[in-house]
Amino acid sequence: MSIGVVLLNYNRADNLRLALRALQEQSLDADAFQVVVADDGSTDGSVAFVRGLMREPRWAGRLHLASGGPHHEARISRIHNIGIANLPVECTLFVLLASDMCLAPDALEKVAEVHAQHPDAVIIARLDWLPPIPTGELASLWDAQGFAGLVARIPDQSMHLVEHTPVGYEPRIISPTPLREPLNTDIFHPVYAVPMDLYWRVGGYDENMVGYGWQELDFGLRLAALDAPMVSTQTIRALHIWHPKDPEVSALVPWQRQRNTDYMLRKHMTHPKVLDYREWHYWRHYHRRYGGQVAYVQAQGLFALNAEMTHALHLPHAGWLHPLGYSVADVALMQEDGMARVQRMGDATDPLNECDFSTLISDMESVLRQRVLGWMRASASPVAADATLASLYASYERAHHQGDNLPGAQHRVVGRLVRLLGRLAHLGRARAAERALLSALVARSREKPYPADESPDQPPVSGG
Repeated sequence: MSIGVVLLNYNRADNLRLALRALQEQSLDADAFQVVVADDGSTDGSVAFVRGLMREPRWAGRLHLASGGPHHEARISRIHNIGIANLPVECTLFVLLASDMCLAPDALEKVAEVHAQHPDAVIIARLDWLPPIPTGELASLWDAQGFAGLVARIPDQSMHLVEHTPVGYEPRIISPTPLREPLNTDIFHPVYAVPMDLYWRVGGYDENMVGYGWQELDFGLRLAALDAPMVSTQTIRALHIWHPKDPEVSALVPWQRQRNTDYMLRKHMTHPKVLDYREWHYWRHYHRRYGGQVAYVQAQGLFALNAEMTHALHLPHAGWLHPLGYSVADVALMQEDGMARVQRMGDATDPLNECDFSTLISDMESVLRQRVLGWMRASASPVAADATLASLYASYERAHHQGDNLPGAQHRVVGRLVRLLGRLAHLGRARAAERALLSALVARSREKPYPADESPDQPPVSGG
């Protein structure tokens, strides 16, 4: 039996030094465990530091480096898989750690004992969270008082956030002594050990999940589906080393978590923990697959609504229809009172650059044409006979096609790009004309509803 330890790292060189020091001081025989540092494209000297340790006698043949290539967003699942796949074949169990986690000196020895008694079980360890302390001060405290000196600095309160990073003692309910039981996915994070054959049976971590959020829950749900047993114990301990967050990364983390929330809902359906985590300001939660609708509201614009009609997201333009799974034919005309009890979550935004809005102009034109043609079919007189609608539609047509008359717009090679840029340049005018026309259509729907036998594909709705 051999244990493999996988340390996940990205630009945490100071924390990584402490994590590797903790592994160096393990009471378990050095020959009984191997370490792989799985690096996600660090640029802070982490890689050079690990390579230097690999040349030292104490780590020779036991410390390995696996690279995920240049960093491109947080590819957590991918780095998990790369690190585990690079463990020596003799490893029967892997312990997963981040580079900001330090194991107690006897942690791996106790992991080995539990694994020997329960070779088929996942092992869940205790993790406490240190407060903000400079890594140099932690190293000095460690030198003077040993690992116990670090443990003594854990705040006497349950885990809470300090500058977006957890601080405090372990909040999960973990058995005081090793206890074998069915796998509890609610506590399956963040320090745990998994038998290698179980990892390969479940297929590893899902690399479709990019960024932060839910990788462990997804992996745990698939382990539970295999009836994997669990041994949880507070006797195996680890400490989290506090570190500041990168502001640019932190700004995207909530969006990444919502993107992965949507992915988890599609994959695991109505998992209650994931459902509770939905934030209705994120656009994917309004996708057609969830049974919502899109509607144009008089003088207010285009909205996506959830199936329960409790939340709505304003769509700045019709280019949002395609990412949400709708076609232009799905846009309904809604009266203002239909939004009376709906909580509005602001404008749809795309901070993760997930959407392609290249069809914006043609989509908007199609929406208008379908609405106008619908009125032509439903009315005894064509729209052309309605002077107000005809004038508004003519104004939109002029604004919409101004870009088509630019020099080079009809060129065989660059014409399409010129036309698109021209249309975008006049987008404000086109949108103003579009709002005026659709508002007039909604107003007219109050005066003359669609005849029951002549209604277009999508009749107006009153909401509610």
